[in-house]
Amino acid sequence: PGALLPSHHHPGTQIAYIESGVLTYSVETASVVVRRGPSDAPLVVRRVAAGETARLKPGHWIVEQPNMTHHAANTGTVPVVIYLSTLFRDGAPAAIPD
Repeated sequence: PGALLPSHHHPGTQIAYIESGVLTYSVETASVVVRRGPSDAPLVVRRVAAGETARLKPGHWIVEQPNMTHHAANTGTVPVVIYLSTLFRDGAPAAIPD
């Protein structure tokens, strides 16, 4: 609770799955599609465009591309648990500040 992830982008593709808590997620450039359900038959929850903010809830997942700048926060009272899967070059940083 109270954690902030400052503005950044990733050096490759990253998949983020919200296990618990609610993440307040803001897109600065490009866009992201929020999905839920299995990857072979996902349901689209919504699309978050540049300048918009969404509340990612348990079961939601997104695919972040390297051209997308974003920031996030836990504005709730419980921890947010996020499972990440990344496709980055060996030795690349997890995030690049913007």
